[in-house]
Amino acid sequence: MQQIFINDIFEKGKFYPLDQQQKHHLIDVLRYSDGKTIKVVDQNHNWSLVSLTINNDVCGFTIESLNASSSKGSTILVMALIKKDKWDLTLTKACELGVDEIYPLVSRRTVVRLDEKSFKKQRYLKIIESACSQCKRNDMPILHDPLDIHHLPSFDGYTKLLAYENEAGLGIWDVSLSDDNVIVIGPEGGFDPNEVEWFNQNGYTTVSLGSTILRAETAALFALSAIKLHKESFQ
Repeated sequence: MQQIFINDIFEKGKFYPLDQQQKHHLIDVLRYSDGKTIKVVDQNHNWSLVSLTINNDVCGFTIESLNASSSKGSTILVMALIKKDKWDLTLTKACELGVDEIYPLVSRRTVVRLDEKSFKKQRYLKIIESACSQCKRNDMPILHDPLDIHHLPSFDGYTKLLAYENEAGLGIWDVSLSDDNVIVIGPEGGFDPNEVEWFNQNGYTTVSLGSTILRAETAALFALSAIKLHKESFQ
């Protein structure tokens, strides 16, 4: 079943028109007709199954009933910026693996340097929306603007983990994860030792992701999978 997100808050009995992009995708691409059932999600993550109203003058739906979304805890990915195709892949798969917030990070060894103008945030948000619709999530992760380690939030109350290739003893599977977790993934060249020291001083635990060195995008998905498995095992 097709799912779309609406930039509004649902009210029972209210009619919501489709925007031009949604109309094109549902009517011109998918060839949906009047009466077709889709799933719609609002800004508060409430969702509803609705029947489309499609005619020459009107294209939209009316909310008849609402279902509240529920989630357990929050997962935050702090990810050093990587090249375009790998970054796109990471965004897509992170959505599928239940990440709630994404912080693009600029570190000393980050190859990609994006300023405010070149960080294609609207493009990335479309990738996120498409991925969430595809995997039937009722919410979309928050994508923050790029920052360096010194401007990261404190993440008080979170279990804070740093994936580190030189960590030999403690694996991510050995850590007592909580409902709220932050995982930090470095660039292809890894973090500078001074950056690792900063993370340690600010409450992050360095963890191994296994005996082999993983590419940045693989490391992110490995770690998010471990966190997702933990959270769903205790639901």
